[in-house]
Amino acid sequence: MESQSLRSTTSTIDIYIKLAQYPILADAIRERMRQEIFKRGIIDEATFESEVEQLALESQRREGVHDPFGSEPPNIWHRRKARIRAFHTDFYFGYNLPAELFENIIQEVLSQQPERSKTHELAFNPEVAPWSLLFKQGEIYEALPEKEREKVSHHLEEIKVVLIKSMISDQLPYIGVAKKVFTVSDLRYVYERRIGEGKIGGKAAGMLLAWKILERCPVDGAPDRGQQVSIPQYNFLCTDMRHTIPRLHYL
Repeated sequence: MESQSLRSTTSTIDIYIKLAQYPILADAIRERMRQEIFKRGIIDEATFESEVEQLALESQRREGVHDPFGSEPPNIWHRRKARIRAFHTDFYFGYNLPAELFENIIQEVLSQQPERSKTHELAFNPEVAPWSLLFKQGEIYEALPEKEREKVSHHLEEIKVVLIKSMISDQLPYIGVAKKVFTVSDLRYVYERRIGEGKIGGKAAGMLLAWKILERCPVDGAPDRGQQVSIPQYNFLCTDMRHTIPRLHYL
């Protein structure tokens, strides 16, 4: 068994909610989850399947099926077991293994979908996806040639909006401008220099946006001010840390 500290990093309900965002790939993700469960000796495959069958029989009794093998068609029985197997996989993984491993498995399965990578379709819901996946997918989009990038601009913008709302500001006027000014690399810069959780300060948010606007190419004959303004290296003290270190100057 894994330690209690690992068990506390994820939960069955978190896994279920996240996998609901992958209706096509959920089976493949859960298959990889079971491989990890068996490989780490949490439970062996034969015992796991025996428990699935027992739970399926109990579910039949709860639903009024008292002749398990005579009253229920085989296709319904197999569907019942498949659903129980999925829930049981979530339970064992969530109780014993960390969220980081779960996120790595999702990314691994996503990376094995060549058809999706060719069409550059977004195969997950950005609102519930791990940040590491958002950064990775956003950088893939930004690296595309201009014509291909235009086809996924709405996906790229959606990813940036989620990251901006999570790390910087949830004010709609700010987001409306920032999503067109910030790149995913800019947002990763913020992410890698955060201290604590929550959003960065309002002054820092405003300064970053102004700086990035100045860096953009001037239009309509305006002077190029981007090279005349620079910001030193710094970190961001997030909202949950400010009461802890009240005298520290932060952005």
